[in-house]
Amino acid sequence: MSKDFEVYDCLLSIERMLYSHTETNIVSFLKKAVVEFGLKGKITCVVTDNESNMVNAINQWDDVVHLPCAAYILQLSIYCAFKKQMFILSGLNVYFTDDDSDDNDNSTNELPMLDSTNSNQPILHKAIEWLSATLPLSDNAENRADGRKLKKRLLLPYEWDLLKQIVDLLEPFDDATTYFSKTFYATLSIIYPLIKIIISQNSPS
Repeated sequence: MSKDFEVYDCLLSIERMLYSHTETNIVSFLKKAVVEFGLKGKITCVVTDNESNMVNAINQWDDVVHLPCAAYILQLSIYCAFKKQMFILSGLNVYFTDDDSDDNDNSTNELPMLDSTNSNQPILHKAIEWLSATLPLSDNAENRADGRKLKKRLLLPYEWDLLKQIVDLLEPFDDATTYFSKTFYATLSIIYPLIKIIISQNSPS
């Protein structure tokens, strides 16, 4: 850190740690690396994810403070927030998706009441739509089979719209994660106000 409290970062090494990843093995592995680079006695704080073995490993290290990675915490919060929704969506997917048998070639997954016409649908959507329409007409039997499977799995317009809404909703979290992953690492003084801003920006009111 400079005299102006700017953080300098430097990548010293990337090494694979062999199994098993117990607390004792982890802290021994890190201490060995510290000695190799002549940094013994100069490590005061270590930032890790919140896995119990990592936390306990650093807590075993005398005179070294453990600091949880704020970006990791943020990603976990997003995962927990969407856990229930993903369970519901997976159930809907099973309900609305037909099997891959040829008996259902004439079936459709369209939900007229939920359909929406959006001229701003992604190019990817248009490309997949084109493939699902042309592959079943191919002279190649394998291509025809692929086309039938693709058509059954093709997202509906309202599902593309929903994906865009989710991406827009998660953009502040993405920005915060990027910020926390750069040179100016998160501290306890900055994580809470930033989470408060994210909550206020996305609250129903």
